[in-house]
Amino acid sequence: MSAPSRMSNVDAAWLGMDSPENLMMVTAVLFLDGDVDDERLTDVLQHRLLNRYPKFSQRPLPSQTPLEQPVWTDDPDFDLSRHLVHAGRRGPGDAGIAELVSDLLGTPLDMTHPPWQFHVVELVDDSPDAGPRTVLVTRLHHCIADGIALASVLLSLTDDDPDVPADVVAEVVTTDMRDPRRPGLRARVTDGAAEVVAATGAIDAAPPRRGRVHQVLDHGRFWWRVLTTGLGLLFATRDPRTRLRGRLGARKGAAWTASLDLASVKRVASALDVTVNDVLLAVTAGALRRHLMAHGDRPHDLRVFVPVNLRPPDRPVPVSLGNRFGIVFVRLPVSEPDPVERVRRVHRRMGAVKAGPQAAAMFAILAIVGGLPTWGHRLAVRILGAKSSAVVTNVPGPREPVFLAGTQLNRLVFWVPQAGSVGLGVSILSYAGEVTIGVAADRRLVPDPARITADLEAELRDLLRLVTGPDSLTIEVVGIDDEVAGELIDEVQQEYVTRYGGPDDTPMVPAEFAAPDGTFLVARVGRELVGCAGLRRHGDDAELKRMYIRSGHRRRGYARAMLAALEEWARTGGYSRLTLETGSAQPEAVALYISAGYQRIENFGHYKDSPLVRSFSREL
Repeated sequence: MSAPSRMSNVDAAWLGMDSPENLMMVTAVLFLDGDVDDERLTDVLQHRLLNRYPKFSQRPLPSQTPLEQPVWTDDPDFDLSRHLVHAGRRGPGDAGIAELVSDLLGTPLDMTHPPWQFHVVELVDDSPDAGPRTVLVTRLHHCIADGIALASVLLSLTDDDPDVPADVVAEVVTTDMRDPRRPGLRARVTDGAAEVVAATGAIDAAPPRRGRVHQVLDHGRFWWRVLTTGLGLLFATRDPRTRLRGRLGARKGAAWTASLDLASVKRVASALDVTVNDVLLAVTAGALRRHLMAHGDRPHDLRVFVPVNLRPPDRPVPVSLGNRFGIVFVRLPVSEPDPVERVRRVHRRMGAVKAGPQAAAMFAILAIVGGLPTWGHRLAVRILGAKSSAVVTNVPGPREPVFLAGTQLNRLVFWVPQAGSVGLGVSILSYAGEVTIGVAADRRLVPDPARITADLEAELRDLLRLVTGPDSLTIEVVGIDDEVAGELIDEVQQEYVTRYGGPDDTPMVPAEFAAPDGTFLVARVGRELVGCAGLRRHGDDAELKRMYIRSGHRRRGYARAMLAALEEWARTGGYSRLTLETGSAQPEAVALYISAGYQRIENFGHYKDSPLVRSFSREL
């Protein structure tokens, strides 16, 4: 049994901000490429979550009087099965999972027990050769920790190798030295100030030679910035009245993009001399512009909250967890019609915000709010909600694939909660060379959040087309018997020999890859050939053949661009479905097609009886 631990002021603030219209939960969806063993998953949670972080077996006890602080105390009835919930079976696509996540976003956690749950979902695919797949939907209350810390906690459950035992656990640091007793008002104010100093680093201890006077001046300057930031927020104008603002309800909706190629985003960022975050914020602004204009609203610039991590990047999340982030307010240039100029405006505005003290000052304000009675939390929520239209977060994930309980993690979607009257959350998460953008919205304001995710994908495609330069990808139509096509096809066949022990003997007639029923494309960067792909008719469908990117040009988004070009050609040519076959010795190809929305189907074609074949299709 652990001794009760007093909740920090900032954590108490997030506990007090809970409301039926906006639940303070951090939600994540983990897509796993296989069946997860229940016993092994239970062992992972026991060793790496419960044994490592005591808060996950504790419940929050709210204050009984206005001057008391909430505390964490052991749950005497703790039962892991209450938190590891089997949520049944869903169809193979994203729609069934999105429906479940939408329901859970509006369902409160049981605060009489530790406020977190893992929902285990089995994806059902009736294709004969389809393997098992599992999805974990996790919900964790914001009073446990902030979104970046909780993302770190979830990823600490994973390994770089599938065979690492569950009881191999990395060490964590202990930093929480608070007196467990509920303090009076004076102690709460003093402790809150200490938390601000520790979290923000805004007031460093002065070197001995500077003396006490300089320390006092440093403190004075910082708290003056806190005061001016608070007054600026209090008297800031409300965001324009659009369909993204209004009275909230308890029903929520969730959607997410297809996996977007991170290398493509980086190319845009490099070409415009901005950050990846600038590009993705500008893409978000463009998608919101499309959404507003499609519904007849004028596209005003909109103020959004952007959380900023205040932990040192090289320091692990401590065992005490907690919230250590500030908030900055950014005006997204939704009114700007030029996508490239939107990126530049975001870059300038984010640069101005980063250079200022707003993030540290907002953490201090939250620490002050957390020391107030419940009415103070509600007042703060009303003020924050009135000044913003959305919350936008960006959380970096692992650069290489990881494994949870021995099963590979394919995709990861993540949301932090909104607050007050804010009804829209956009969460950006990168993982293994790809980016997924999730949208969580109040159903009264955004009945179909999938429309916004479609706008996000379209906005990034348009931005990629506009940002031209010497390294831009160009795609051209050639005959499959053309010399340049033959050069690339010979390389494809050699790749098959290396991976499968022999070439692909599928019969192919050049006329099949010519209009009107087919096409063959080659891609270049400058004058250099980088890849090829073709389509031919297969029954009523279009069939993809000879998709290939040269080894020196992979993981740059070229395969995804080629796939998108072929899908557009097939759609324009009247096809409603695109089919393809690949193999288990090409895991990167399988991952590409799954992330692009393709579903396993019954094997077909020349190698349909081979155990190595994997067939896919996508409705166009």
